[in-house]
Amino acid sequence: MTAPVPACSADALLTEMQAAHLLSLTPRTLQTWRLRGSGPAFECFGSRVRYRQATLAAWLSARTVSTAAAGEGAR
Repeated sequence: MTAPVPACSADALLTEMQAAHLLSLTPRTLQTWRLRGSGPAFECFGSRVRYRQATLAAWLSARTVSTAAAGEGAR
């Protein structure tokens, strides 16, 4: 079952399932990244983990690679 991402403000808090859906990942991948200290920033509220939609968008943008830059790294 997928968790649709609500159409709301960029500051919205998303569940792990919603964040994974938005990033086209599994929740397990996000869990692994948290344990390793990598991946997008998150917030904890007790045992609940939440991701800000704006943080996920910024994290994705920071990892965008242009075709020209990708070719240069392969040399």
